[in-house]
Amino acid sequence: MAKRYLPFLFAATLLIGGCGTMKTNDNSDTNSNNHSGEEEIQTAALQDDFTKEFITSKEETEKGYYTFKSNVGGYTMLYPVNAVMDQTYYQYRGQEYEAIYFGEGREEENYGYSVVGNFEDRKVTQSIDSNLDLLIGSTDLLTPQDFEKYTVEDNDVYFAEYRQDINNDKNGFYLHFLGYIKSQTTDKAISLEYSSTCISKTEECNLDLTEERERAKKIFHSVRFNP
Repeated sequence: MAKRYLPFLFAATLLIGGCGTMKTNDNSDTNSNNHSGEEEIQTAALQDDFTKEFITSKEETEKGYYTFKSNVGGYTMLYPVNAVMDQTYYQYRGQEYEAIYFGEGREEENYGYSVVGNFEDRKVTQSIDSNLDLLIGSTDLLTPQDFEKYTVEDNDVYFAEYRQDINNDKNGFYLHFLGYIKSQTTDKAISLEYSSTCISKTEECNLDLTEERERAKKIFHSVRFNP
């Protein structure tokens, strides 16, 4: 089970180092009239050269989110403005497969989250239980029968969640939200896992299950597959 949270810890360490927060271009000459006309504050997603390749516009689609566009042309979805993509994890194969991984660490809030996604456009996506088994991975806390199925737009959504305790510390746990989103009209599908945690396992942290579920579902429900 360790493999489910070690990647997130690695990402959180990088993000807390500066990528996961808003940055400003500080100008000590406050009386200067030489303004560029562009915003001096950028989000982490736009500051990262790799991440911004996937962002369709620097304008927010809705508050706190950009629109993310798959580089293989398969889908779009909402993307948090201060999340950063992990370029070392990213991979694709033609137009039929793409793997993504992004996250954000908020040190001042003792909070972090990550999202792992795997997109496919193949007939294998029709084998729902097999794909849910892959999404569940090594945990023995879920089965395919634990997923709730419902419809959003033209997609079938399979959703499940669980809590993963990792030690005896006060904040030694992760919240995992799993979504398998399958097009009703094509072979396109994407599996998504949203995981959140308290970065420090000993300091105060307020990780609210309802709020985390809503954040995960906002991303899952925003997936739109291209024809």
